[in-house]
Amino acid sequence: MYLKLKAWVKHCHPKKSGGWVSKKYWKTIGGDNWVFATRHVGDNLVEFTSVK
Repeated sequence: MYLKLKAWVKHCHPKKSGGWVSKKYWKTIGGDNWVFATRHVGDNLVEFTSVK
């Protein structure tokens, strides 16, 4: 799943660096690191994937 998400993000932002992409899309939510999420309207985080 990680490789597919990484490929999609690179397709959407081809000129952005890996650091920029990771700061924008991979977050720490609760105690979970590297959760694919993004900010939605306002300051709420929307989590797209989670590994439990």
